Amino acid sequence: MKHLGVPHGSLHDIRAQLRPPNWLRVNVPVKTVSAALGHSSAAFTLDTHAHCLDGDQERSGEAIERALRDAIR
Repeated sequence: MKHLGVPHGSLHDIRAQLRPPNWLRVNVPVKTVSAALGHSSAAFTLDTHAHCLDGDQERSGEAIERALRDAIR
């Protein structure tokens, strides 16, 4: 894998990052993720995979802070 320029890690690690729940981390719409997983609703997907969104509150707060700072300028 090194000769392909792929960072060090097992194939399992790479495969895990390609799983639909991780799509939530890169802002794939929850309905798309839900459909890919075969879930009955987006609410079920969020209830089951909310751990994938850890850090969202902090990132949201930072984005709001930047927007307010830009508006004041």
